[in-house]
Amino acid sequence: MRKWASCFLALVLLISLSLPALAAESEAQEAAQTLYDLGLFKGTGTDAAGKPVFDLNRAPTRAEAVTMLVRLLGKEDEALAGDWNTPFTDVADWAKPYVGYAYANGLTTGVSETSFGGNQAVTAAQFLTFVLRALGYESGKDFSWDSAWTLTDTLGMTSGQYNAKTNGSFLRADAALVSVFALSTAGKAGKTLYETIFSAKLPQTLADTIDRLAGRTPKRDTSRAAAGYGKYLDMLHLPELLGKPQYSQAEIRQMLEGECTLADGMARQMERLCARRTDLDEAISFCERLQREPGSLSELDVEQTLARLSAKEEQGVSFVNIEQVDRKAERIKGALVGASLFTAIMLLTMGIIAWTIWMDLQDMPPLPLLVLLFGIPAGCILGTLKVLADRIREIRKGEEDAYRNY
Repeated sequence: MRKWASCFLALVLLISLSLPALAAESEAQEAAQTLYDLGLFKGTGTDAAGKPVFDLNRAPTRAEAVTMLVRLLGKEDEALAGDWNTPFTDVADWAKPYVGYAYANGLTTGVSETSFGGNQAVTAAQFLTFVLRALGYESGKDFSWDSAWTLTDTLGMTSGQYNAKTNGSFLRADAALVSVFALSTAGKAGKTLYETIFSAKLPQTLADTIDRLAGRTPKRDTSRAAAGYGKYLDMLHLPELLGKPQYSQAEIRQMLEGECTLADGMARQMERLCARRTDLDEAISFCERLQREPGSLSELDVEQTLARLSAKEEQGVSFVNIEQVDRKAERIKGALVGASLFTAIMLLTMGIIAWTIWMDLQDMPPLPLLVLLFGIPAGCILGTLKVLADRIREIRKGEEDAYRNY
């Protein structure tokens, strides 16, 4: 009996450790992808499918941290265009523009007079110091660099997870999350880091993503609802009468918040619709020409047909956008991977329990404990599948349903 009680406790411990770890990994991956889409996080390469690899489970190096600092300052173009001189002899070629800019502007120093130490791991205090400098705060004046988490906790960028004990356990996953949270953090001059970098207001969708990753309730402007804002959301169905135009979420937000007029929005949409109509007319015309071709598909002059297509595309006609990325498919794949991993862990656990029982049938646990031993992982699997199904439905709904969250 004692053996089975130990198995039960081990099962509970396994589940309690697995869920937060999987959630944290998923959050860090989403944070890294968000930064990548903004051009602030480039990754360490690409996988076989051409997607970025972020290598989140290792410590960032000093060279990587300085590169992130320059990007968070919005100075990457200036750094790449400059001709910088430093006394350091150990800086990799790819990092020289970033280290050179940071050194010339007093943002970093080396570990010695001639060594930068670019491959050395960065601690939490060092990376937080870089981010705080990007926000306009000065080390030694506004905060102490060796306990930078004191100020980041105050600003809400971190929440007590970094301290003297965890200082040396800082990963690229941490760097991605801290950098994302920094985007919505007000700097010393009062502007958020996003506003400083992009000279634009933080988009509501990005603000909601940051709040969700930080475990905060998304901030909404309730005054809009009080002013009858809902009726304007219902009017978003009117585009169905205009050819179901493909508005981006940013465009709808701009019109709803008065950043551009309805007339401007409609003018841009009419341009897109006219372009689509031209493309459709050309596609129909091309199909009609192929329809008149004698014989079967195998007899078609492929080279001549492709030459005609290329000529039309050079004239501005678009038959298909091969550059378009299916973000929904990527998100669904990410959800499937996470759910599959956790389900596999639970199935393995059930298999081990069943094998243990089979090896010693005389020491069969009592029925209530047996139900718990198999019921808990089975319930976790069912719950995971339910959450996965809801997540896939949410992803497939697309932007139109997201607007209703305003």
